[in-house]
Amino acid sequence: MRVLDDAFTSVMFDLSRLQRTDVDLPGLHRQVRDVDFALGRLCDALEAQRSDDDPPEALARRAFHDVLALGQTLDGADSEDCRTAQILDLTRAAVGELLDTLAPFVSRPDRALRRVVLDGESLEDAIAWMRGQPEMVRF
Repeated sequence: MRVLDDAFTSVMFDLSRLQRTDVDLPGLHRQVRDVDFALGRLCDALEAQRSDDDPPEALARRAFHDVLALGQTLDGADSEDCRTAQILDLTRAAVGELLDTLAPFVSRPDRALRRVVLDGESLEDAIAWMRGQPEMVRF
């Protein structure tokens, strides 16, 4: 889980350096809190292995979708300010790392969704890609 922690810390650090410009900071902060909560639940479930928790696969999927939503918001964010634009690029890269880390633990359709939503791939190409991919890793 160290990789998740490092990638999330990078997202938090990069976003903390943003100043109020044409970027919806309160919206980004809400999404980061959602990601934090989802990743925290996933890590707690993996460490504690309690039977009253949601299954790790469901928690990983929730975390993946929350990170994907953050990435989609960042994908539409831009700034004329060079410093802000650079921070947004760094944050997008950190979101990509989080998605890469979670990818083995989510389904092929979820991974294909990333390709459509963030990479701009056509739905047909994503479906073709999905057919050749291995299924997710079980916890």
